[in-house]
Amino acid sequence: MSKQDRSGTGRPAVFIDEESALLIAPPEFADRTPRLRPHAQAALFALAAHGYSLVLLSSQAGSRLARWSAGEVALHQQQLLGLFQEDGESGVTDVLSCPHLPGLAGKPACDCQLPRAGLLFEAARRHDLDLDRCWLIAGGKRTRRAARTAGCRSVVMGSGRHADTNDLMQAAKKILRKHDPVQGMVSA
Repeated sequence: MSKQDRSGTGRPAVFIDEESALLIAPPEFADRTPRLRPHAQAALFALAAHGYSLVLLSSQAGSRLARWSAGEVALHQQQLLGLFQEDGESGVTDVLSCPHLPGLAGKPACDCQLPRAGLLFEAARRHDLDLDRCWLIAGGKRTRRAARTAGCRSVVMGSGRHADTNDLMQAAKKILRKHDPVQGMVSA
């Protein structure tokens, strides 16, 4: 996708990586019910209230398919969306998943898995998103690389030296302080 295709009159969005930013831990427990990090619901509702489309990313769905049936993966996504319903409407625009298994040594074997930006580009095409006005919230150095490739900004979740925060509400506040989706960039 060219720079010209990445920007324009499309909508702003925040991409949230399910495994590294949204859930407490990957849903490998017995009932497989998604369990959100503290403040996750409030953070996503705040971003949506400020005009951001919300796109949940699951770049590890292929690995999950090795252990779960396709029906279990679909149920997991449905349960996840249900957590963000308010008055019968979801604040989430889409859930995109990478169906591919990792390649050798756990490296991405496709363009979907972070640090590659395939899911970001796919979401932009599907939903007329302006990647110059979008953010990616995910864990690890791969977050910045994927965001840079797509032309958007990033907030790195975690506790390491590359992390910006380990709290999703703090990530949302950082985005809202730095960028007004209606007026444009308000600070660098």
